[in-house]
Amino acid sequence: MTTAAIAAGPGPAGPVPAGPASAGTASAGTASAGTGRAAGIPTALTPGGAQAVFRAALDVLARPGTVKRLPSAAYEPLAAHVPAALLPLLAFADLSTPACVVGYEEGAWDEIVRVATNAPRTALRDARLVTALRPLTADELAGLRTGTAAAPEDGALACLAVAGIAVVDGVDAADAADAGDGADGSGGDGGSDGEGGPDGDGGTAARDGGRLWLRLSGPGVPGTRAIIVTGLPAGFAAARRRLVAGFPAGADLLLIAPDGAVTGLPRTTTLQEVASR
Repeated sequence: MTTAAIAAGPGPAGPVPAGPASAGTASAGTASAGTGRAAGIPTALTPGGAQAVFRAALDVLARPGTVKRLPSAAYEPLAAHVPAALLPLLAFADLSTPACVVGYEEGAWDEIVRVATNAPRTALRDARLVTALRPLTADELAGLRTGTAAAPEDGALACLAVAGIAVVDGVDAADAADAGDGADGSGGDGGSDGEGGPDGDGGTAARDGGRLWLRLSGPGVPGTRAIIVTGLPAGFAAARRRLVAGFPAGADLLLIAPDGAVTGLPRTTTLQEVASR
C-alpha cells in the first residue's frame, strides 16, 4: 500500500450487518452479528472519520517527520473503542486488501476489521495493510511485504503503535543526548507522550522499547528533521534500512501514539538512529 495508493482515497467501508440498528451501529440490547461485542459499538468508521484518517496519513507520508492527529472519539465514534493505530487499517482496507493485526488481543481486533471492512486476514509477511499493537522484532519489520522494483505498489503500509512522538526543532546530532532529556512528548511541536506519560503506561507499544532519537532526510523533508519516538525497540533504524534496501520496493510506515498523534516514514526517507534510551 504505497503513498500513491492512499492518495486515491479510502475505499468504501465493508457492509454493515442488516437489522434495525442505525447505519454503522449494533442494535441496542444485542451483540454485533458474529462478533459477540457489546451493543452500541459502531461496526465501521463514519465517512467523515475515514476521510479524516486518509488526509492525516497522506499528509504525514508526504512530509516525513511532521505530526498530525487522527480523529478522536469526539469526532469519530469508533475511535472510542479501538486503538488509534487501528484507524488507518479500518479506513483503507477492503475485501481485496490482505490485512494483518499483531499484538495484544489481536483476535478481537481482527474481528472488528473483518466486520468493518471485509478485508481477508493473512500472515504478517503477506499483508498489504498491517497494524502492530506491539513492537515488531527486527526480523518481523524487515520481513514486511515490499513488492518488487517492477511493482512497488504491492509493498505494505504498516501502522506501528508507539507510546509517544515528539518533533524536535533546531537540534543537530551533537545535541542528541540533551534532546533526549528534554523531549518527552510534551515539548516538541506536535508531540505526544501517549496516554500515561513518556514511560508509556497507557500505550499498547510501551511494554517494550525506550526512546529513540531519529534524524530524517529525503523527499518531503527540508534539510533534516528530528523526532523522538517512545516505544520502538533499539535497532529500529537498522531493521528499517533492511526493509527499504531494494528501493523502489519497500514498505511505508505510520507511527501512531495512543492519543492519535501520527507521523510517517515512507520508503523514500533516509532514517538515522542518533541516540536511544
